[in-house]
Amino acid sequence: MYTANEMFTPKMVAPCGLDCSLCLKALEKEAPCPGCNGPDANKPSFCSERCGIIRCRKRKEEGYAFCDECPEYPCGDVMEKERRYTSAYPLVESPLKNLRRIRENGMEKFLKSERAQWTCGECGGVISVHTDKCCGCGKNYGVQVISMGEDTWRINLSLFTCIRLTKSSTAHRGRAAV
Repeated sequence: MYTANEMFTPKMVAPCGLDCSLCLKALEKEAPCPGCNGPDANKPSFCSERCGIIRCRKRKEEGYAFCDECPEYPCGDVMEKERRYTSAYPLVESPLKNLRRIRENGMEKFLKSERAQWTCGECGGVISVHTDKCCGCGKNYGVQVISMGEDTWRINLSLFTCIRLTKSSTAHRGRAAV
C-alpha cells in the first residue's frame, strides 16, 4: 500500500494539472505507473503514447513544466482532460483548478491540500479518483447517482460535492453545506 506521504510529490503532478497520485495505475502494488513526468516504463499506453499533452511539441520546445505557461492554454487536449476528470469518474479532479491552486498557493500548499482531501481516514492509503476506493483498505468513498425529474445527479458525500449530469456535456456543480 502506498501512503499519502509517498505519493503526493511534485513529480506526480502532470503538466496538465492532474495529480497522478490519484490514478489507479499509479496505485498498483506491482509495477506502478511513475506518473506523467516519469519514464514510460509501466505507464499505460494512453499516457505514454497517445496523450496529446505529453507529446505536445510546443510544451517540449518551450520547456513548459505546466500547460498554463503556454499562451494557447487551455488547449483542446487540456479541455478534454478537464471534461473527462470532472465527469467520467466516480470522484472529481479538475486539472484547471489544480493548476490555478498551484499558481495561487504554491506547490507545497497544493500538495498538502491534496493529501488532506485524498487520504483515507481509516488506513492512510490514497483514494483513487478512478474507483472512489482506498488503495489500502478498499474503503468506498461513497458516490451515489440519483434521478430527480429530468436531471441525474452524482453525489459524492465524502467530498460534499454534487454534479448534475445532463444530456449535454455541461456539468453543473454545487457544494453542499457542511
